[in-house]
Formats: sequence, C-alpha cells, structure tokens
Amino acid sequence: MDHKGLPTDDPLRALPRDELDQLLEDFVDSWPTAGLSEHLSLEVAAAFTKDRPLDPGVLVPGCACQRCTGISAEAPAWTRRTPIYARKMQGRASWEARVDQARAVTLLEVVQRLGLGTPVRRGGEFAVRCPLHDDGVPSLRLNPEKQLWYCHPCGVGGDALQLLMRVRRIEFAEAVRELAA
Repeated sequence: MDHKGLPTDDPLRALPRDELDQLLEDFVDSWPTAGLSEHLSLEVAAAFTKDRPLDPGVLVPGCACQRCTGISAEAPAWTRRTPIYARKMQGRASWEARVDQARAVTLLEVVQRLGLGTPVRRGGEFAVRCPLHDDGVPSLRLNPEKQLWYCHPCGVGGDALQLLMRVRRIEFAEAVRELAA
C-alpha cells in the first residue's frame, strides 16, 4: 500500500511499504466476515487493489447496494438489476465484436488502404517501402500467412491494426473504428 490517502500526521506514514502492506493484510484477514456488509467488503477489496482508500463519494465497483445503484432494497427484484451494468456489458460485447471485425481485415488490405504501394514478393513474404522512415529500398516486410509485418531499420513490427496505428498516428480505438467500418 502506498502512503497516498493517509493524513500527513498519521503515524502509519512512518512505516515502510512492506510493513504497511502486511498490516493491511492482517487487518483484512482479522475482520469479522459474518458482520461485514457486501458493500464494505467490496470497498476494502477495491482499496486494497488500488493501494489506497477510495475517494469520498466514489461508487464501489461491483456493489449493488442502494448507495451505489440508487435503487432501494424495497424495489421489485427486476428493477434492482443494474440497467447501467447490463448496457455496459452489451456495449462491451459489441465493442469486442468490432475489434474482432477489425482484426479480420488482412494485412495486405491495410497496406492497400494506407496507399503504401504495390507489395513486391520476396520469398514467402512481401515488401513495401516503410512509411515510418525515409526508405529508398522496400524494407517493410509483410507476412500475409502470419498477418504480421516488421521493418528492420525501424526495429518495429506487429499486426495490421498496429501498422495502421503507427502510420496514421492514431489510438487503438480509432484504428478499430476505421477498420470495422
């Protein structure tokens, strides 16, 4: 645990990190689990993984209590299912489907979309001029069988998504949106 979140006058700040970690582990292990609410146990677990207490007013991850969801315990069971969580899971599933769709685009198709020229066959691979550096001779190796690329002068390589990200200087999400469109 880090000393972040502890008041400046707290004597725990004088403890080394490993002793502070052990103290927290002993505290969590000694806590009476029968009397510990689900909310509090999840809050302690979240604080332990973040190495600091949660900020005041922050919702506890994974907790379904009234404070964290805004739905009272007297509400019908079907309303206590967190609709936000369900929407997030649907969004995650559709995002994963878009990532899979983007990864299905072949390396040679990405090279064509980027306008890197016609690939020249070199053995079992292809080569094009590398757009990442001033390249007089095609040095960007393309392996369509493995769907991987590598540039020896640059010392970088990867899959089709990483090539698009490097050449266009965009983030992963933008590259997925572009290829999955």
